[in-house]
Amino acid sequence: MAEAQKACGPLGKRLFGWSRYIWLVHLALIMVAGLAAQTLIDILVEGGFGVFGFIVIVLGGIPLMARAIRANQRKAWAKRGVPVASSVIYRLTEESLVLDGPLTETRLRWTGLTEIAPGRDAWLFIGQGAAYFLPKRLFVDAAAEQAFLGACLAKMKPEARARSVEAVALTRTSSAGA
Repeated sequence: MAEAQKACGPLGKRLFGWSRYIWLVHLALIMVAGLAAQTLIDILVEGGFGVFGFIVIVLGGIPLMARAIRANQRKAWAKRGVPVASSVIYRLTEESLVLDGPLTETRLRWTGLTEIAPGRDAWLFIGQGAAYFLPKRLFVDAAAEQAFLGACLAKMKPEARARSVEAVALTRTSSAGA
């Protein structure tokens, strides 16, 4: 995994050019604005409340910075013809979990799937040095989610199932309730 990160280092340079450092400019602006707010509040109000102004500016600025970074990434990929959103079909075969999209097809062999773990609003299918996600919103109901995870778990190695604690627990609640 570390080797893959090192090998992909030039990707940021190739995709974003100098703008890959724009986050530093955003961070500097947030800090300057925070310090200015702190100074202004300390001048106007006795008691050292300026630190709260600094905290508010930083806590408000960081999500704005993250939004700007994501917009920059979407723009860079769009210049290369990569759509912002695309349909991906998740299929289970005897050998693998297949993620079939309009531009790529990814096969994650069951023997290489090391864990299914919950992520933020998605299930993570963790393999060798990478994780693929399936948004929970794509399931029509809880029963469909439990059935899909159960089918995946049935094809995985016992060690991988043992690491997939939350997925196993979810499928057990469905069989216990039936």
